[in-house]
Amino acid sequence: MLAVAFSLVPALGIIVWTGLEHSIFIAQLDRDDAMRQVENFAEIQFRITESTRQLLSTLAALPEFRTVDHERAGIILKAILAGNTGYLNFTMVDTHGIVVASSRLAAGTDLGSRYHVIAALENRRFTVGEYITNMVDEAPSIAYCQPVFDESDRLSGALTATIVLDSYGRLFEQLKLPDEAILGLVDRSGTRLFFHPPKPTNPVGGPIKGSVWDAMSAGG
Repeated sequence: MLAVAFSLVPALGIIVWTGLEHSIFIAQLDRDDAMRQVENFAEIQFRITESTRQLLSTLAALPEFRTVDHERAGIILKAILAGNTGYLNFTMVDTHGIVVASSRLAAGTDLGSRYHVIAALENRRFTVGEYITNMVDEAPSIAYCQPVFDESDRLSGALTATIVLDSYGRLFEQLKLPDEAILGLVDRSGTRLFFHPPKPTNPVGGPIKGSVWDAMSAGG
């Protein structure tokens, strides 16, 4: 049985499949339990997204970023990373997506082709990104982006935060899904961000089945 929770997480979808049911009654119990657990997982992901939005928004309001003081901005980003080990990297880019300050990337690195950077700069609002291979250690990741405005409220760049997708394995350990259940997290394009239990046929970074994506896009 397919249980879908799509609207709970902006730009991300979560799916749970409870496996084979032994009876209608047990199937309903399994489905209800699966939905409770997927809602818990969705809530965790929502909190990650919201805390990241608040963190980047706070940084974007600091004078070091509004005045584009690259040296001091870099110092702050390194300190933020040291105190937030759940993240891989924090970066500031200019309006062309070029790195001007970062906790781990070199200045001049081009992030202009990344969806989260493009969308945040074009739409001028916080954006949840798509599946990426990050430029720090090439691990599968997801990134978030917040536009930055100068003291005259003109767009001056954007701040990004990157999370490695392996971290979702630790989140899964907090859940108690029905036996034989699988859990998946996908981005706005239907690209697999997380899948448990891991399977060679369902790799992170690959697209989910068209029928599953169609069901999620339709809301159930």
